[in-house]
Amino acid sequence: MLRLISVSLLATVLCALQSGCCCCRLPFAMRGGPPIVFNPPPVVINQPPNNQPPDFRPPDNQPPNNQPPNNQPPNNQPPNNQPPVNPPKDNNPPKDNNPPKDKDNPLGGKLYVYNLRTGELTLDKQLIGVGYSGSGAGKNNPAMKNVPRIGPIPPGDWRIVTRQKDFKTKEPVVILHPMSAQARPGEFYKIWPDSNPPGNAGESGIVMPRNVRETIDVGQVTLRVVE
Repeated sequence: MLRLISVSLLATVLCALQSGCCCCRLPFAMRGGPPIVFNPPPVVINQPPNNQPPDFRPPDNQPPNNQPPNNQPPNNQPPNNQPPVNPPKDNNPPKDNNPPKDKDNPLGGKLYVYNLRTGELTLDKQLIGVGYSGSGAGKNNPAMKNVPRIGPIPPGDWRIVTRQKDFKTKEPVVILHPMSAQARPGEFYKIWPDSNPPGNAGESGIVMPRNVRETIDVGQVTLRVVE
């Protein structure tokens, strides 16, 4: 407080000396010396204390930064739901328990073979029966295969369709349907019983014993007639 009063008095004196007052400047004028200049000390005003914490930062009004760490760009790509280009190979695929199909067998089932010359019927090269086809001069005679009602059953593939009973004799009869074979017009082919007396029932079909007609498979089954 005393320092402030001293400074104020000194400032008043300086103001009086610098003004045009004669009584204040007369002694110095009479002496003829230079004017006396006083340099007042600087006035220091203490700032009020800063009550902010040392790490205080003003609020930032900028929008939040959604960048991921390490300054990597955000991954906005949609998830990849596509299957892999080369999926892993299954080393244990399910086994096919079905029997292998014959490339020459269009139906894929069993394949019976009938020989026009010998009358033998085989399955997997095993003989299952012996009969005949054709009548008279055409019996087991491939040269007469195109002669109606006399020649043997035409060569080629036949489907063994179903098994029926003859309404007169009650004998089992197997119905055949041509696939690659060229059936003669107006004839319907079967595997049927022999005549009585025997040897005259080979017209439009094959004569086979009863046990063969009862056990031969039907459905998706092929009969291949060869010369």
